[in-house]
Amino acid sequence: MTTKASLPSTRVAATLPALSLRQILLVHLIVFQEAVFGYHVRDFNLIRWIQEATHTSFPVGLFIRDNESDLRLPDTARLNSDGVYRAWVMRNHCDTFCAVMQRFVNRHLDEFLGLSDPTKWMRFLAIPQLRLVSDTENLSSIIGHSVLLITDGNGEKHMFDGIIDQYGRDWKKHWLMTKEELMRSHMNLGRGLKKRPEGEAAALRARLDGGKYQHGYWAVASRRMEQIFHELDGMSLRGYTEDDIEARIRSLSKTKLVGAYEEALAQ
Repeated sequence: MTTKASLPSTRVAATLPALSLRQILLVHLIVFQEAVFGYHVRDFNLIRWIQEATHTSFPVGLFIRDNESDLRLPDTARLNSDGVYRAWVMRNHCDTFCAVMQRFVNRHLDEFLGLSDPTKWMRFLAIPQLRLVSDTENLSSIIGHSVLLITDGNGEKHMFDGIIDQYGRDWKKHWLMTKEELMRSHMNLGRGLKKRPEGEAAALRARLDGGKYQHGYWAVASRRMEQIFHELDGMSLRGYTEDDIEARIRSLSKTKLVGAYEEALAQ
């Protein structure tokens, strides 16, 4: 993601507003989402909802993985229309989001906004809108969730959440919130917000970079994302609406991530 501007549009580009923090982070979010959607998954069978047994304010779905189904790319139509299916596809990727995207976010916020080391990997207990579990023993387990805390140039803190849809929440409303908004929305205030120990974070990054995590998919996907950001002219996004940015980055990312899963399996 570069700051170069094409010469024919230099005069026009000079009149356009600079990319905002929100726009820059949106680019990273869409790239990561498409990487998740490039990982092949099996279908699942939802056995029943067991809200009455959990004493919670949200429904808990007991599921089993359909091992008879083929591994395949997630169904795009269901991702956009079925919140339970989307939660199934996105589940358990919040640590991966932080491990993979933190370096990209740090680099580009420094490049575009002059923010030095603006992110921290944070953990908190999330209050889901729905939750999927594979056995009843998990009903009382702690729902830990990872986000990137972003400090902007004014000292304001923003919570960058790439995987909030794993809990059935609308990602378009919750992917970027202030700390105060998060606390009012879906943070369990009894435990608060805590920094992920660097040793744990480094260990997960090593697993990802080593190519042994999920058949090496995230090592391959990270290299593909590096190519996406290298080829993307960030200046060309100036003046775009968020919907325009999403559509453009989603299309580019889909193209660049084609075959990443197969490449990982072939290693």
